[in-house]
Amino acid sequence: MKAGVYRVEGRSHFDHLTAMSQGLHEHGIAFEYFSSIPSQNVDFCVVWSFRVALRVKQYFSGPILVMERGYLGNRFEWTSLGWDGLNGRARFTRKDDSCRFEKHFGHLLKPWRETSGYALIVGQVVGDSALIGTDIHKWYRDVGVALWKQGWDVKFRQHPVEAERGIKTPHVPFAETLNGYLDDALSGAGLVVSFNSNSGVDAILAGVPVHAQDSGSMVFDLASHDLQVTKPDREKRLHEMAWMQFQIEEIKSGAAWEIARESMQA
Repeated sequence: MKAGVYRVEGRSHFDHLTAMSQGLHEHGIAFEYFSSIPSQNVDFCVVWSFRVALRVKQYFSGPILVMERGYLGNRFEWTSLGWDGLNGRARFTRKDDSCRFEKHFGHLLKPWRETSGYALIVGQVVGDSALIGTDIHKWYRDVGVALWKQGWDVKFRQHPVEAERGIKTPHVPFAETLNGYLDDALSGAGLVVSFNSNSGVDAILAGVPVHAQDSGSMVFDLASHDLQVTKPDREKRLHEMAWMQFQIEEIKSGAAWEIARESMQA
């Protein structure tokens, strides 16, 4: 078996892609680096970011392992490994084993919130691959009106990347804009409303019910899809998610590949 690893000198996540190459070597898997089009003698490819995967897919029909930021804990310390998709649309190895979650993330899980609060619409970055071409500003407007009609006090939090870039906050009808940290915004929320934002994961951990519009959400199965409050059992899905993301040393040692390879084939 041979892998093609998309790696460009000086580009972001160079270290993570190098670590993956070392992990593959630990398993006796040959690899070659490429920076444009993979050779046709590789069995699968490894890339950082789904945007790169989409480009590679134009020239390569085999499995593509997509490395992205993790979902639980500090996203900059954890890297997700999913095949042929992004977030909820990726193919992950599913392990219902609680030990990894309890070791690394158990302290983050709070009881479901009993008190009511406002509906918090969480923004996403316009043009992000996760939005699959959705007019997210229109979605904000539509869902803001729908929540107001249901009697919710509505708040909106712009994605911090857009805020840092100085992008004007979109107009969301009947919504007050909240600035600052996500944890602060979650502290008064009774419902978090997302298209498919990974902020939904933070909300679920914080005990705040979630509405997820799109199946690309990592917590789609734990969320409502009709702006209602639902509080399902969370443990199984969270246990699975802990096995979908890895620290760089686990990637380098090959421990991450040991898990990810189980779901290479659809």
